[in-house]
Amino acid sequence: MRGGALECLCLSVLALACGRTALIVGDGSDSEVGGGETNVTTGGQGGASDAVTGPSSGAGGQGGTVASGGSGGVPESVIGYVQSRTHLYALFGDLEPVLIGPLDGCVGDALDIAVDEVGTLFVSAPAGLYRVDPANASCSLISHGSYPNGLTVISPGNPHPLELVGVNTTTYERIDKLSGATSTLGTLGTTEFYSSGDLALHNARMYLAISGGSCFDCLAEIDRQTGALVKNIGPIGFAKVFGLMSYDGFLFGFTNAGQILTIDVTTGAGTLVNEFPIEFWGAARHP
Repeated sequence: MRGGALECLCLSVLALACGRTALIVGDGSDSEVGGGETNVTTGGQGGASDAVTGPSSGAGGQGGTVASGGSGGVPESVIGYVQSRTHLYALFGDLEPVLIGPLDGCVGDALDIAVDEVGTLFVSAPAGLYRVDPANASCSLISHGSYPNGLTVISPGNPHPLELVGVNTTTYERIDKLSGATSTLGTLGTTEFYSSGDLALHNARMYLAISGGSCFDCLAEIDRQTGALVKNIGPIGFAKVFGLMSYDGFLFGFTNAGQILTIDVTTGAGTLVNEFPIEFWGAARHP
């Protein structure tokens, strides 16, 4: 640990001011980025972007770990989640990923995540759909099968709970959250493009990261009811944008190279906000 008692005290006060009462800040390396998981309470190198007031680019640190939140699990200040192939991270208001833990019990790579209005977290994998405990990242199988590599939740337009939907290559599907049963809502209506890795509802419009043709990756708008491609908006300018998330008036992208972007929904262009030594494979905003 670097710094003296005064530095530790200052960092502790800053953590409380940000509402991170259950956050352990440190180098926070897990097995994906080398080194063991840290267990210090202050210190570390975690840089964070000022995403709330208009993000600007900058080098980030390695985050930290979320401590046990007691009977309540993850702190209420969590605004969403990101995941790598094997680990789950919480996101706070500064969009700095904070390690929750390995996705124990999820078989194969975690393709994407979604969270519903009551905080239930879902993960799709190559051969199954899982429910994940957001407090410790443990997975419980819902059903075996082929599931989308891009998930989100939408309102069906009535008082019913939010529905889990996703794009499986080019097919837009509704997924029963209890049984895992899928039903086809429609298709992109093209064989040129396919889901690159995520979709997100932003300002009442559904956006999808797509690949195919000359796109690696592009931002597209799709019909939120049928999944039909409305418009290929344009190239994002970054490859493997596997996570999309709407937050605080921005559409954010998360890449396999550890980059966090803001994405212009009129042009599709991405702007670098921050970087972390994490291979992002998905993102989800808490409704």
